[in-house]
Amino acid sequence: MRTGTRRLASTGLVALAAALAAVGCDKVPLTAPASSTVTLSTPTRTLPTGGSTELSAQVLEPSGTVVQNGTSVRFTATLGRVDPVEAQTRNGIATTTFFAGDASGAAEVKAVSGGSGSATTGTGTTPSNAVTILIGAAAVDSVTVRSSAGSVPATGGSVDIIATVPMTLSLKLGPPAAFAPMIPGVAATYTASTTATVISTAGSAQLTVTDRNAASPGRLVNGSAVMPQALRARAGTAAYAAVSGTPLSLVSWATPISSAVLTLGFQQPVAATDALRAGQYAKTLTFTLSTTTP
Repeated sequence: MRTGTRRLASTGLVALAAALAAVGCDKVPLTAPASSTVTLSTPTRTLPTGGSTELSAQVLEPSGTVVQNGTSVRFTATLGRVDPVEAQTRNGIATTTFFAGDASGAAEVKAVSGGSGSATTGTGTTPSNAVTILIGAAAVDSVTVRSSAGSVPATGGSVDIIATVPMTLSLKLGPPAAFAPMIPGVAATYTASTTATVISTAGSAQLTVTDRNAASPGRLVNGSAVMPQALRARAGTAAYAAVSGTPLSLVSWATPISSAVLTLGFQQPVAATDALRAGQYAKTLTFTLSTTTP
């Protein structure tokens, strides 16, 4: 006999950016050597319409070692979209975000680097560089309606009609949040926001935010430059709290939720003495809607 707590979750991502100066250059993309292997993964294979999820592509050379940092990986989707469509590897992994859009269906998402990406897994028939994500109605398990009796006598009777509501945890995030351009040498607190739409049929639910990036969790980064002060987040009008690599609880519910729309706020303090690098500071945060009482 096993006892414990069951936890279900729906996850979404929000990209944050802060600009200091516009920079640009022309360069030839670095791609994986011939016969390299691309393996694509995602934390969820089902999404509500308008939902999003992170995609991670691991690129290995034929010898099994990771490719050089900065190797370009291109992502495509037959439904919805990926943004950015091209990303560079760090320690062999390139990440992007898949956005489901408003149409239901099955989206086939692929990742390639140069001519590499067609390796197979398992029985040898499933491409490792492709995943299928079910969107909207295509991801619904079932809605069941039944009666307590197959028939009633000719003289009349009663029948109980029973409708079953499937377990649902749906988290739909708004557009990426962007801070206004930051002014070096001037103390200020910058704010940005996006939205979250929540649906839950669980007995309780909680929304958390986490910075799962290995590079300086809880702080915006610009290449090797790290924002001196921690990023903060909140839901609604609650107090701001520092984001970190540990889940930060933003809001919780003790009842089911139907299309609750929240404002997700972000705050970045900058001191007059903070040294800032020209370019764009950014991070992708992971928002998780979960329950222990499905």
